[in-house]
Amino acid sequence: MNSPTPCDAPNPQSPIPNPQSPEPIRILLIEEHAMMREGVKRALRARFPAAIFYEAGELARGRDLARLHGPALVVLDLGLPDGGGLDLLPVLRALRPPPRVLLFTARFDEAMVMRAVAENVVGILNKFSVHAGDFAHAAEEILAGREFYSPEFTAARARLRRDPHGFTKLLSDRELELLPLLGDNLTPAVVAALLRLQPVTVRNHRHRIMHKLGLRSAAELLEWLAEHGFARYPRPRR
Repeated sequence: MNSPTPCDAPNPQSPIPNPQSPEPIRILLIEEHAMMREGVKRALRARFPAAIFYEAGELARGRDLARLHGPALVVLDLGLPDGGGLDLLPVLRALRPPPRVLLFTARFDEAMVMRAVAENVVGILNKFSVHAGDFAHAAEEILAGREFYSPEFTAARARLRRDPHGFTKLLSDRELELLPLLGDNLTPAVVAALLRLQPVTVRNHRHRIMHKLGLRSAAELLEWLAEHGFARYPRPRR
C-alpha cells in the first residue's frame, strides 16, 4: 500500500502556526463517530502533548467551535450527519488567521478534488487506509507550511489536470460554481437567490453546461452530476 506523501513547497495562503511555540496548539476534530475522534486525538497528542482539543460530531457544532476558538488545525471528515464537510471550508478560510485543514475522507471523485483544490486544502488522508502515525506526520507537515496528500488524491488530481476534455477545462468558473447546487436538484429560482443572480441567468448557465457536456435532458444532467460526485451529502436537519 502506498503511503501519503508530503510536498516540500510551502503553501503561502495562510499563516503558519509554530509547533514549537509555548502557546498550546488548538486542534479541532470534526468527525461523526466518537471512537474515531478519540483515535485521532490519541495519535495527535503523541506528537503535540500540550495541544488543546475541541471535538464536534456535526457540521454545525464544528462551525461554532471553529469561530469560537480559532484553531490552528482542523481535522475534518467529509461525511457528517448534517451536511458535507466541504461546505465548511469557506467558513474556515474566512477565519483570521485561517486554520490549516486536514481532510479525512474516502471520496476522491472529481467534485471532491475540484473543491479541495479551489479551497486550497493542504492535507488529505484516505479514511480507509490511514494509519495512526499518518495523522501526526500529516499534522506536522501542514503546520510547518507544507502539503500532505494521500496517493489517491494525488492520482485523482493528476487525472483531472491531464484530461484535455475534462469538465474543469470545458466549463467557466461560474458554471463550475453551479455544479454542486445543480447536484442538489435545486430550482433555478433557489439557485439564483443563493448566488444573487436572476433565475433566467441560472437557466441559461444550465443550458450552456448541458451543451458543453453533451447532455440532452435534465435527467441526463442529474445522472452526470451524481456520477461525478456533485450529488451532495444529506441537507442539514432543521
